[in-house]
Amino acid sequence: MLKKGSGLAYYQVFLGIRFGSILLTGILLARLLQPEDLSSWENAFLWMNVLTFFWVTALGESLINHESILRIDELKIAFNRVSILAFCFSIVSGIVATISLFYDYSAHEESSKFSLILFFLPYILFFQPSLLIESYYLKNNEYKTLFITGSITYALFFICSILPVLLGLSLKISALLLGLLGLVRMGLAFSIFSLKSCKNDFKYITNTFILILPLIGIYLVAGASEQTGGMLASLLGDERAFVFFRYGSKELPLSLILANSISGIFSAKISSSLNNQKTKYIIYKELKQNILKIQNILFPVTILLLIFSKYIFEFVFGYAYIQASIIFDIFLFLLLSRVLFPQTILKGLGHTKSLFTISIIEAFVNLGLGLILFMLFGIQGIAWSVVIAFFVEKVLLIALLFKKEGIKPSVYIPVPSTIIYSIILISVFIIKTSIF
Repeated sequence: MLKKGSGLAYYQVFLGIRFGSILLTGILLARLLQPEDLSSWENAFLWMNVLTFFWVTALGESLINHESILRIDELKIAFNRVSILAFCFSIVSGIVATISLFYDYSAHEESSKFSLILFFLPYILFFQPSLLIESYYLKNNEYKTLFITGSITYALFFICSILPVLLGLSLKISALLLGLLGLVRMGLAFSIFSLKSCKNDFKYITNTFILILPLIGIYLVAGASEQTGGMLASLLGDERAFVFFRYGSKELPLSLILANSISGIFSAKISSSLNNQKTKYIIYKELKQNILKIQNILFPVTILLLIFSKYIFEFVFGYAYIQASIIFDIFLFLLLSRVLFPQTILKGLGHTKSLFTISIIEAFVNLGLGLILFMLFGIQGIAWSVVIAFFVEKVLLIALLFKKEGIKPSVYIPVPSTIIYSIILISVFIIKTSIF
């Protein structure tokens, strides 16, 4: 039972439902379909993420930190302006997806493996912009509303994805139903959107876009970097290898839930306390305490998953997907970077241009290593490149935060526990690979 006013708890449960819905959808689809049949679905979601992740995340982040990024004190005005930009971005993304699809068809005589993207156009146009609602509720401390609307949304997401397959229908129907769900959510967004001030907001939309541009650049590069592994697997690997990579790269939902919720909430807290140095350091100390708590949860769970991953994949997804457990083992090492939060403080303080520079470095490291390690180790090499690039990014961000603000890692990171848990995780992996 959630306590009244327990904002972090409501937000974490909401994230749990969101990630749980997506994970459960993947599990049931794997049980119902063979890897080759799932390839078009996974390809569609991969390339949709490539086209929309950067602007959805950047606009949501700017809304949460609207005081420091947009230089707007009133949340509803900020929501109006980023909503207009979101709809414009969704149209552009839909056009790019359509052009890319027709280009792929013209380049191949056989049916394109990306054909399902065409049926996801309504999802791109409506569902993706509606994600700004979640950032609005989070910033406005409407945690219970976020929890209720989010629970309904992702329960329907699961039903829309699975029901057509259970009825023997095509995945194309699933894609169209998700687009319809997005249209309903757009109605919810319009309940917040102020039509009265719309004309006035259009006057400032160019200025708002310029202020958000560095953040868009950051997430454009970061999103491309994050999806580099999937893109390489999609373009270089066969259908089975790609699906194995996609399923193996599904991170532990609990890790994402705790890390994303802490990052979002503390970034907003720091942004709201820009002019109070004492309050900021109290927030850093609170962040450190929360990091220690999630480490004590996530590392033991991750170690157990590492030991039993092969059996878990066979039980959950089926024997056909057991090879994906090797990729999963590698991606578990992302936890070493997930429990470091320099980006949270940097975002809250408004250092978006510096974050963009680091993101570019990470992207080049990821792409370069991905190509080299793929030639040496195949799909597993791509997985290792993602882990290494993500860790390099966090190290550079820690150094940047110290250089810009003089904030030592020990101020917001529980260093001893981080080192001890990391050594244990690496040791277990070495022992497992040596024995098996």
